[in-house]
Amino acid sequence: MKRNGIQLAAFSVATLPLAAVAHSGDPLHSGFWSGFSHPFTGADHIMAMLAVGMWAVLLKNSGVKNATRFVPISFLAAMLVGAILTVSGVVVPLVETGIALSVMLFGLLLVGGIRLPLNVTLSLVAFFALFHGMAHGAEMPTTAATISYFAGFIAASSALLAMGSAAAKLATQTAFSRYAMSLSGGVFALGGIYQLVM
Repeated sequence: MKRNGIQLAAFSVATLPLAAVAHSGDPLHSGFWSGFSHPFTGADHIMAMLAVGMWAVLLKNSGVKNATRFVPISFLAAMLVGAILTVSGVVVPLVETGIALSVMLFGLLLVGGIRLPLNVTLSLVAFFALFHGMAHGAEMPTTAATISYFAGFIAASSALLAMGSAAAKLATQTAFSRYAMSLSGGVFALGGIYQLVM
């Protein structure tokens, strides 16, 4: 039985808190919930991940094989790499700009209903996910255990990607599916533009 990307990501994420507990004690106080809450504290993170989840469904429905499997996994993996780079001391400029650009771009892709080849899609998603991961890594509390904090924001990000996919699947069942996707993308794009000019 095949699993989609969100299911695979959720399964892998489910094991991370267990490792965090084994090494760091109570996840509530060691960073898991701090990491889990972080993606929900920024509208830019929320919009980007919802948009990526929706775009993966759009690609799948237009014939891009394995889009709903690999697009979310690509985002999560690259985000994790970005966080690791940051906590390792790598400094990259314009992280917030990269995040804002990701929101705007993913929104515009939805507005235009643009389909790209899977390899191009994965590269694009991974590139911008690095910025999101760097932001998560940079804002990790000094008292938080790294593994449990990382497990938290990966779990939250997986949930947001799943929400985006679910919303897109629901939209495709309506008579106004094309307008729903475009409208959502327009909101995301405007949100990204707002972040850029602020």
